[in-house]
Amino acid sequence: MSTVLLVDDDPGVRFALTEVLCDRGYRVICAGSGAEALTLLDGVDVVVTDLSMPGMDGLELVSRITARAPALPVILLTAHGSENMGRIASSRGACGCLSKPFDIDEIARVIDQARAGRAR
Repeated sequence: MSTVLLVDDDPGVRFALTEVLCDRGYRVICAGSGAEALTLLDGVDVVVTDLSMPGMDGLELVSRITARAPALPVILLTAHGSENMGRIASSRGACGCLSKPFDIDEIARVIDQARAGRAR
């Protein structure tokens, strides 16, 4: 069973994504901030984080995770998706960038691809 660290300051998003991902067989750990997420990285297979959060935003979190655990895949979720944001996220170390509202099948596919890439 893969463990996903879900980082979002919106409790509703955390709840909804946790339900869906658990139904698909993932173990989900939640964090409400980037600072909290950095304390929960041990044993995590994939990180899914929101871009826009107070304090440490998703891009800063991606950079910090990449510096600490370069092989840990991070997927960025944003309500302000654009091709440029995808490039920025990638340059910081993210392995994917998905726009909100997201398609549940798409996020599950991207998580599976990130896990498969890490296993190589």
